[in-house]
Amino acid sequence: MHIRWAHRYLPAVSGYLSFVVNPILAYLILTEQKSTSIGRYRFLILFFAVFDMLYSTVELLVPVRIRLAQFAISVRCGCISLSYGILIIHFIYRYIALFFPKFVEQVFRPFGIFCIFTFFLIHGIVWAGICELFLYADDEMRDYIRETFRKDYEVDSYDIAFLAALYMDGSAEVNKRGWTGILILSGISVYAVSLYVILGRKIVWKLRTQNALSQITRNMHKQLFTVLAVQTVIPVCISFSPCMMAWYGPMFYLDLGMWNNYFGVIAFSAFPFLDPLAIIFLLPNYRNRLTRKHIIKPFVNILFNRTTTLFGVFSFLINPIFIYLVLTKSKTQMGKYRYLLIFFAVFDVVYSVAELLTPIAVINTGYGFVTFITDGPFFDDVMDGQHGVASRCCFISLSYAILIIHFVYRYLLLFNPDHVRRFFEPLGVFVIFVYFIFHGVSWTWICEHCLAPNDEIRDIIRPAFQEVYHVDADTIPCLTGQYMNASNYVISKSWIGISSLTLFSSYCMTIYFVLGYKILTKISRNCAMSKTTLLLHRQLFKALVVQTCIPIFASFLPTVIAWYAPIFQINLTWWNNYICIIALAAFPFIDPIAVICFIPNYKNTILGWLKIRKFTTTTTPSTTDAASTISRKHTTNNSRNEQ
Repeated sequence: MHIRWAHRYLPAVSGYLSFVVNPILAYLILTEQKSTSIGRYRFLILFFAVFDMLYSTVELLVPVRIRLAQFAISVRCGCISLSYGILIIHFIYRYIALFFPKFVEQVFRPFGIFCIFTFFLIHGIVWAGICELFLYADDEMRDYIRETFRKDYEVDSYDIAFLAALYMDGSAEVNKRGWTGILILSGISVYAVSLYVILGRKIVWKLRTQNALSQITRNMHKQLFTVLAVQTVIPVCISFSPCMMAWYGPMFYLDLGMWNNYFGVIAFSAFPFLDPLAIIFLLPNYRNRLTRKHIIKPFVNILFNRTTTLFGVFSFLINPIFIYLVLTKSKTQMGKYRYLLIFFAVFDVVYSVAELLTPIAVINTGYGFVTFITDGPFFDDVMDGQHGVASRCCFISLSYAILIIHFVYRYLLLFNPDHVRRFFEPLGVFVIFVYFIFHGVSWTWICEHCLAPNDEIRDIIRPAFQEVYHVDADTIPCLTGQYMNASNYVISKSWIGISSLTLFSSYCMTIYFVLGYKILTKISRNCAMSKTTLLLHRQLFKALVVQTCIPIFASFLPTVIAWYAPIFQINLTWWNNYICIIALAAFPFIDPIAVICFIPNYKNTILGWLKIRKFTTTTTPSTTDAASTISRKHTTNNSRNEQ
């Protein structure tokens, strides 16, 4: 059954890329002479690569929602738990290698291998069994979603194999079964993530306090733990988080069908492709073997060094199109909110201009980090460049501010509609701009006064710049944070700066969640609005939620990781430069696309230009279960009650 082109083809592309990258990783593991330094742990990495290819095979053979047996879908979903299991095995091995090195040899003896495979299989079998026992589709469930399947896909729900959970509107047995299944799966996911955090903290503590290890052995353990940490972040972001959103979104009447089909399922399929890339690029021996090749090295440099420029160009193309759509295709019910959308689009363009004028990079220096300019008009002057770095970083705070303004507007529109007209009066516009500028100035001031380098810090970071970039740190415009191995003045200043920025970011996230929850509650329970107005509010709120998720994942999380990783002596220079910086540059390009996808008038205009079948205002149900369909049922029932 065909959903959309992205749902159909992108998982297949990820699967084929997995069959390219994982054999390369296996070849590097088996042929790299220096792999002997990591001992038999390389066999666990090889096990992971083989699992990734099996994962992609299942992904290609059992795409979600295809007309195959229900059991096959349970097995497909069981691969999520298998990925949790194999990561737990890696964490346990690293824990044993540090705390009980005498028992490491036992892991690869017959009994140890038997235990590993048994634990691995139990993870998958339990997950698949829960899906089969609690989330199977009976006649009541098929009747409940039959109309939706016919309307959206022109198929009968009795002809489709699927898993589903119903939280309300069903019989007591069906509701209980849905709650039980989802809660058990949530428990398995939370237990796995908890083990990652607990064992990870113990490993970090051991690496910091263990004095018996040689420097070479300590560095090897740090490299392998960094790889494992990134391997853990990948499934947490693309398996754990999407699953939780798909399961629990319908409980709050959130129809996340489009999100699940275009992001959740595609993210699942990307896991076996991204995982080996993390290993290759974070382990120097493997990375260096690839980058020594005359063909691959220029490709890698072009891919990562020019990606930010490419995103800037895309931003200059997409945002003017978005402004045109807002001015010409907005419904009258949207009112003056379209001016805030235009404000956001203009900000995205300015953000991209700043990105191109002050390209930045990050390097770790033991217990500290350095954010510095790599090129551009501010590069040659240290003081002007330092102001440029601080001003460039303040765009993170400005993006937070503009989202808060959007949330406040939507809140006032629902709770105090009489005050909305004042929003765009001269005083209201003045207050908006003052608050917006205050956000940027505050962030810049903290960077300038707490993270600006002095001579002591430049002496500390000089060896790292000489070793990696072969330049003198005294000539580089930068901002730095140093948590240890410096004077009390430098350490205190760094802690104050980073703590202030963290609190600043946290207050913004808190406002998003508080106002978002209040808006969602109001939309779900409001009976005074017409059906058309309520639908528009829901569309705009969904777009705002996605607009909020983008900076959380592209700004908040990357910056927090970059700030606090050096405290644990985790060197994430590669992660910062190839993931965080690119994610920050992608924000002004992805943001307008998210709004276009969630507002039917804009989306249908684009599809009309591309001569693709237009979408209806009904969104797509969830991909891995019928949970989002349930959300739509609740919405329909509420609308009937209003009438």
